[in-house]
Amino acid sequence: MFPAMMSVLPALLLAVGASGSDKLAIVDLNSMDTLNGIGSQVTRALVDTARAQNLDVVTPDALRTLIGARKFDSLKSCGQDVGCASSALADTAVTRVVTGVLGRDEKNYLLKLWLIDLKALTVVTS
Repeated sequence: MFPAMMSVLPALLLAVGASGSDKLAIVDLNSMDTLNGIGSQVTRALVDTARAQNLDVVTPDALRTLIGARKFDSLKSCGQDVGCASSALADTAVTRVVTGVLGRDEKNYLLKLWLIDLKALTVVTS
């Protein structure tokens, strides 16, 4: 995995400040097909990091089952759009969600992650 990319994950999740009743959903990264392997590695690292911090995590697979494939695909496209994420997760107990986009330019991978608080309807950090 890419060390610089992975060093940001604990800092992002530390911003969660979750209480015992908070559920953190992690969504598969929105990426082009050629980056799906790397996207899966980053998503897995997010889940592992959140679990290591004893957060109540809803994995992408569990989330897909919970809200259905169509809503899940829509949620992947939400990015930092709080209203979009809130709408997709309205019928769940999820209180915070991590969404993201993975892209690439000529030289670099471009990773953007957002931690969204669904109770306060705000982006906590990006």
